Amino acid sequence: MDLNLLFVPVFLPLAVGIVIFIMPRAVRVLPALLSLLTTAAVFTAALLIFLKGSADFHFPLFEIGKFTLSFDLLVTPLSSFILIFVGGFGFLISLYSLFYMMGKARLTEYYGFFLLALAGSSGVLMADHFIIFLIFWEIVTASLYFLITTGDPEAKVGATKTFAMLGGVDGCLLLGIGILWYLSNSFTISGIHIQVEGWLSGLAFILMMVAAITKAGAMPFHSWIPAASEGAPAPVTAFLPAAIDTLV
Repeated sequence: MDLNLLFVPVFLPLAVGIVIFIMPRAVRVLPALLSLLTTAAVFTAALLIFLKGSADFHFPLFEIGKFTLSFDLLVTPLSSFILIFVGGFGFLISLYSLFYMMGKARLTEYYGFFLLALAGSSGVLMADHFIIFLIFWEIVTASLYFLITTGDPEAKVGATKTFAMLGGVDGCLLLGIGILWYLSNSFTISGIHIQVEGWLSGLAFILMMVAAITKAGAMPFHSWIPAASEGAPAPVTAFLPAAIDTLV
């Protein structure tokens, strides 16, 4: 598979999102058009990735003792299938936002964080190194917070609750990953093979499960969704809590 195709779902929305942030605020139409074109490209790339099958990319960054950091991406049939829905939701919400966000005050911020969230979601699906996975995971969390604040003034309360709950369970995720590293001496997701026995492996599973179901808005950790939805823009409610967080 062409590696340029593999990078599109992650780096294209990331780059365009940054460009939108530094774009003059007087330009009102261009962020929406850039977002629509970018999400269309991500959706197309996701379809091509799924059709072409599995692929991986490994780029070592540095190594300190037993700790190795490398930018690893891995596309499996399951992750590429889910990536289609991430790209599809992104395109549909971007299309809807063309009309919903028209004339809104914080248009530039909305589209910038929207694309960052899309890039983070794609990165979570394709990351094959737990540190890279965590970076993309936190990009989604931070983008969600800022996206919620682009709504009504009362949205800040829901955004704060969302960030507090998701930030708290991210600590559970970090601890669970630490336990897995202790048991396997590896941060490579596809290379971790441990026996499901003993209390440590069970604890790691529980910690990571709590982080996952909280981010997905599943009971009993769902209370941040109605709080965030009170003042958040409608596309945010559709894109992140109902779609992207559940998928990733």
